[in-house]
Amino acid sequence: MSAADKAKHLLANADQTLQQYQVKMEQKRHTTLGLLFKPFPSLTLTKIASERRNIEKLIKDGRGQKAIVLTNQLIELAFQGLQYYHAYDRFFLGLSITSSFIGWLLYLLTLLLGDKYKLTELDKINRQATDKVIELFFLVISSAVVVLLYVQSVPLMYYIYSLLPLILWFLVSNRYHIIKTTIKQMSRKNALELAAGLLATEVMVGSFFYRQLLSVGLLCLGLWPLIAALACGTSDKPVCTKWLVSCITLAIFPLLPVVGHRANYSLVLLAGLILVVAVANLISRLAISIKIFQLKHK
Repeated sequence: MSAADKAKHLLANADQTLQQYQVKMEQKRHTTLGLLFKPFPSLTLTKIASERRNIEKLIKDGRGQKAIVLTNQLIELAFQGLQYYHAYDRFFLGLSITSSFIGWLLYLLTLLLGDKYKLTELDKINRQATDKVIELFFLVISSAVVVLLYVQSVPLMYYIYSLLPLILWFLVSNRYHIIKTTIKQMSRKNALELAAGLLATEVMVGSFFYRQLLSVGLLCLGLWPLIAALACGTSDKPVCTKWLVSCITLAIFPLLPVVGHRANYSLVLLAGLILVVAVANLISRLAISIKIFQLKHK
């Protein structure tokens, strides 16, 4: 088969891919407000027509290899465009889901702290006036969101994604006084504990992508009793030392190579040996503790 024939067949494949691209683009244009729609900048309809004319001219002139190169580039751009429109609403949906989770967590927090903080009569009067403003604000925003979604003819699921964070944040706003009071009464120790909890959560999330972060978290966890002992002025050195050694030992495992197609039997045997020693040590200590307890209560 000549280069020209290969280029013709490849151009036919490109046409099919471009048809899918144009259908996807029109679907997204139909469900997006005209002012907000952003087409894929690297592959406009004008560029598609221009590139096809150029490729057909190259085939007609007998420059098949050059036509094949340009056709492959056009197909690659079409695939990038399809990916662009597939992920077109990803940022909006991700922002909606994230704000919903944060709103839900804050609302649960206000429910847990609600019984602790009681409002005075003056606070209740001031809150009633503030609540009316909050209700009006969220009513206007929700109405605007519904109108925008209706104009764009989006699926029903988009209404849920868009209105759910507004509902949750409305509930949180109605109980903002609890969060405000909590922040005012929060001590430096409470703030540090909150920051440590958030940092530990981020380390756990990051460990899904970088396993080595687990080692960092375990080392920090190993130092925790020592830092707490220094802050309180008391310490149990044997317990703190054993805890630190245990955390350091456990921190080694995330740094070890990932088990692939070939099983590393040496590491498996080493892990099994460590487990047996740890369990034996635990059983022996438990037996000693039981004997001491029995002797004391005879």
